Amino acid sequence: MKVSLSLILCLCAFGVNAACLSPSKPPSSADKLDLETVVTQQGQPRSIAQLMASKERLVLHFWASWCAPCIKELPEFAAFSSSGLAPGISFVAVNNDAEGSGAAQRILSKLELGLEAFEVNVDQGQLLTLLGVPGLPATVVFDGQGRERQRIIGSVDWTCPDLASELLN
Repeated sequence: MKVSLSLILCLCAFGVNAACLSPSKPPSSADKLDLETVVTQQGQPRSIAQLMASKERLVLHFWASWCAPCIKELPEFAAFSSSGLAPGISFVAVNNDAEGSGAAQRILSKLELGLEAFEVNVDQGQLLTLLGVPGLPATVVFDGQGRERQRIIGSVDWTCPDLASELLN
């Protein structure tokens, strides 16, 4: 998979080793992600297909309330996801706190980020484990067919001007 210099520079500027951006590897022997469900803040199960909302890409951004780098980048993630710079991308923040949505709600309130900023789902580790994500924060990008396109382990500079085009490549 082609990794452009601008995305590498964006990641390195924020302290992410470019080696963390790995080529797509299917989560199982299948060539695309199964339609696993996650639980939303409101307790409604949603499939991966529903989260994609007929967009070109789905960005799953994994975070937790106990993860300092996660909390630091959440406002930037919220701003980028609602900026309109990437209309072909569906952004979903996936909280991985063991206690569920309570921790996510407290952090979002503290940061003054409402649920309208981006969709927040509570996973409690199931999807994280299925995808083999080793740590937080992590961002996994899927195409419209559910194939993993990019994986970033660590923080992302969501203010990078070329990030939208890189997520679509």
